[in-house]
Amino acid sequence: MEIIPAIDLRAGRVVRLLRGEADRQKEYSENPAEVAESFSAAGAKRIHIVNLDGAFGESDEKNVAAISRIRKKTEAFLEVGGGVRNFEKAKRYFEIGADAVILSTLFFENRKEFQKIAEGYPGRVIGSADVRSGEIFIKGWRNSTGVGLEKYFGEIKEYGIREIIVTEIS
Repeated sequence: MEIIPAIDLRAGRVVRLLRGEADRQKEYSENPAEVAESFSAAGAKRIHIVNLDGAFGESDEKNVAAISRIRKKTEAFLEVGGGVRNFEKAKRYFEIGADAVILSTLFFENRKEFQKIAEGYPGRVIGSADVRSGEIFIKGWRNSTGVGLEKYFGEIKEYGIREIIVTEIS
């Protein structure tokens, strides 16, 4: 069994949101790199990082800087998502040390751009489905796609995606 710890970032800090609601936030640390380092020291070989500001369409420069600092503190496999809406953003994450990017909203809004990333970084794209009442939600859990998991699984595999993270968000 592999346990994959998660670091959710807002304004460069480690937080957790209650049911994805931005105004229901609890802060855990001002130092995400230190948190990642502690996960690695505890044996984590992989760390899941979510750029919440990116997911909400807000300025995320502090989170991008935090991800870069995390990379310098750990050799763990870093999977990064949140606000990856184009090839340039995916490329930026890879340039600062992400091992994989997690894509969700882009799959539903721009298949051509999704395909460009999947083809440009084969084996380094992870699909994501945030599910409530059987439907996948996007844009930081705010918008329903009206699409269920079975249909999603059938469609996303056509892009060579080998891994999908499913989160029950209710």
